[in-house]
Amino acid sequence: MNAINHEIRLAARPGGLPARSDWELTTEPVPAPGPGEFVVAVSYLSIDPAMRRWIDADYREPVAIGTVMETGAAGRVIASEHPGFAVGEHVYGGFGVQEYTRSDGTGVTKLAGWLREGRLVSREDILAGGVRAFPDALPKLFAGQNTGKLIVVVQ
Repeated sequence: MNAINHEIRLAARPGGLPARSDWELTTEPVPAPGPGEFVVAVSYLSIDPAMRRWIDADYREPVAIGTVMETGAAGRVIASEHPGFAVGEHVYGGFGVQEYTRSDGTGVTKLAGWLREGRLVSREDILAGGVRAFPDALPKLFAGQNTGKLIVVVQ
């Protein structure tokens, strides 16, 4: 396993379209699961217009400067101390813009049934480049330069 977790953190609140300078790429150790937790290797990040509202939110706490940018993400469980999540399971949750995350399972959806039933089909633009591609993806979304869902491939 890669011992480094690359994360994108909000560095500044954008005044207009988000720019690369509004984000900071940081590295942290890959987390280990504690009791009742599991670790997810993130495979796909969802890039959504709602992210802009989360940055400047007036209806909830906005994403704090210096914290990992929030987003939905899909990935695979790589370590688990949680009785309800096994290593190898594919999951979706609010994991943020990072390569690995630790979760207690709150708000996490198992995707095995969705994959079997073919329910994960959509029209999408896919960007490679991992979390490092995120600072370029959000302005593309806000400028209307994507078709359907905009996804960043992490691993």
